[in-house]
Amino acid sequence: MPQSVKVTGGELAVDVEGEGPPVVLVHSGVTDGRQWETVSKLLAPRRTVYRYDRRGYGRSKTTRRGGRFSAALDLLELLDGLGLERPVVCGNSAGGQAVLEAAAIVPERFERMVLLAPSLPVWDWSAETEAYGEAEEAAFEARDFDRVIELNLDMWVHRPEHREPVATMLRRSFENQAKRPWAEFEPEPLVTDRLDEIQGPVHLLVGEHDLEDFKAIAWYLADRLPGARAEEVPGAGHLLGLECPELVADLL
Repeated sequence: MPQSVKVTGGELAVDVEGEGPPVVLVHSGVTDGRQWETVSKLLAPRRTVYRYDRRGYGRSKTTRRGGRFSAALDLLELLDGLGLERPVVCGNSAGGQAVLEAAAIVPERFERMVLLAPSLPVWDWSAETEAYGEAEEAAFEARDFDRVIELNLDMWVHRPEHREPVATMLRRSFENQAKRPWAEFEPEPLVTDRLDEIQGPVHLLVGEHDLEDFKAIAWYLADRLPGARAEEVPGAGHLLGLECPELVADLL
């Protein structure tokens, strides 16, 4: 069932399905809530699933021109708007970072976290990742969005069958950005300085074929977060919510 939740300066589209204890799913920076369609169907017989489009993605929108927003603060406002007190939450990549930031702001907000190749705002990124970022920025400045999409597909999509669905989600985010530009920021102090404050069990997954950066981040977080553990998923890449829906659903 589609819903819409107002947050400061924006409106988030949420799909709700299933019955049972709540699970909130937070998509990556190159997808939208559609990333979780198969996971949602698998969970619906035993969980109430909330998968939403982060601001600027999918059907969500910014309701004012200009300004800045935080994905973590949006997530906390979303939970308040839905009346969810301590849900289980799962985030992939940038969505995982948003979950970590929200958990650092309100340490008791989540019953449990499943983080799929989460990002961090501060990291000593590899030459490969830096080169990708520079190429993407150059393509954006040239307004060559086909090139931007190609770069992202080559970087983040491991399986050929997921290239077109991800491309479709990326095009939608570019259309949204063209209508109402938005700028995202990380709350301070940065989550990398507040990891010891995060509470609750944390299960980290990273794909065998993901970038070495994200493997290193997963093991780093497993060492730093109380009650955390990490594991590598054989044969998988970065977008684990798309590639391994059965595994993710089982963990949730």
